[in-house]
Amino acid sequence: MSGREQEVFGSTQKEKADKKAKIRLYKSSSCTRCPIAKFILQRVLSSKGLSYSELVEEKDVDKDRDAMAELLMYNAINTPLVLIGEKILREEEALKEKLVREAIEEWLSS
Repeated sequence: MSGREQEVFGSTQKEKADKKAKIRLYKSSSCTRCPIAKFILQRVLSSKGLSYSELVEEKDVDKDRDAMAELLMYNAINTPLVLIGEKILREEEALKEKLVREAIEEWLSS
């Protein structure tokens, strides 16, 4: 793929992502795996020319009671939990780059 094709492809992905609900990362300050989940999200989004800060909403369940209530609604009690469109990646799943990448690609194509 040429540079121009990548540029056009990247802008199309960005336009699609801008129209969608944000990706949500549920985290806690005591979670040792949450920074890893964040890093994986950043890396996958960056590889697609997308901005983590524009597309991901971080929710700290230690500081935000509503975030904890949302986490429980997803039948989870542990972090990290990543919500990408309709796809929920819990704990270990959120640490597998392949699963994160597939969920983001599905989210972009929907």
